[in-house]
Amino acid sequence: MVVSILKRCLLLVFTMAFVQVNAQSIVGSWKRLSTTLEYLDGKKEDLQATLVKNMPCVVNTVYIFKADGTHYSQSTKECEMIDKMGMANWQLSGNLLTLQMKNQGNVKTSYTVTFSGNKMILTHLYTAEENKLTGTKVKQLITIYERL
Repeated sequence: MVVSILKRCLLLVFTMAFVQVNAQSIVGSWKRLSTTLEYLDGKKEDLQATLVKNMPCVVNTVYIFKADGTHYSQSTKECEMIDKMGMANWQLSGNLLTLQMKNQGNVKTSYTVTFSGNKMILTHLYTAEENKLTGTKVKQLITIYERL
C-alpha cells in the first residue's frame, strides 16, 4: 500500500512538471533573436542578419502578444514601417499558432510553437502552394524569440 501511494505521488509530481513545462504562454513581450529560412535543398538563409544589416533599428523592436489575441510590434522611429506591417490577430490551439496579418490582406499563417527556457520557437512549414505562389523552394521558416 505504501508503495502504491508513493507511485501515485511520483506520478502526480511528473504530471505537474509536464503541465508546468507545457503551460508556457506566448502572451507577453518578446525580442526576435533569429529568423532562418531553410530551402528544400538544405541551404539556409539568416533573414534576421540581413534585416539588421539593412535596418539596424530592428534590434530594438519588441514583439507583443496580448491576451486579447492581438499581436503588434513597437519599434524606434526609424523602423515604424515594421510596426504597420506586423499587426495581426493570433490564436493558439495546443502548440499550433495561427497569425492573421491585418495589413497583408488578412493572410493566415500557421506555426508550431515550442519553448526552451525563456525562448519561444515558431516553425512554419511551407506548403507546395505557398512555394508556387512565391516562386520559391522553401522547406521551413524558424523564428526564435526571447521573453523580455
